[in-house]
Amino acid sequence: MSERGECNLSKAVCTITIDLVQAMTLERELWKAQLQQRDQDIARLREQRVETSPAPGHPPSAHQSNHALRERSETTYLRIIGGLLMLLLGRTASGHPHSTFTTQESIIAALVDQYGTLPGISERTLLAKFSAAKRALIRD
Repeated sequence: MSERGECNLSKAVCTITIDLVQAMTLERELWKAQLQQRDQDIARLREQRVETSPAPGHPPSAHQSNHALRERSETTYLRIIGGLLMLLLGRTASGHPHSTFTTQESIIAALVDQYGTLPGISERTLLAKFSAAKRALIRD
C-alpha cells in the first residue's frame, strides 16, 4: 500500500497522506477525551446537586435564613411606616400638629394623588399596609 492516496471527484483533486490521517486520528482522540471529561464533570455536578438538594417538602437552610431576613425586614419597614404615620397625625408637646394631615384617609389620598401610578400605591394597599404598620408598633 502506498503512503499516499489520490482521488479525482468532479474536478476536485484530493490527496490524503498517512501524516494527514494520523493527525486527524489524533485530533479525534483528543476530542473524544475532552468529551469524556465533560461527561464526568456533568455527572459529578449532578451528584453534588442531589447531595445538596433539600428533601422534598423541606426548604434549604439558606432559604430559611433568607425568609427570616425578609420577615424581619418587613417588620422593620412596617414599624417605620407606622412611626411616620403616627408622627404625621400626631401633635407636639404643646399641642400643635406635626403636619397638615388630620386623618389617615387624607394621607392616603395625597399618596394616591401624587404616586398612584406606581405599583403598590393604591387606596386598598395603603389601607392594608397602614393597618399592618399600626399593629407592628403595638405588637412589641
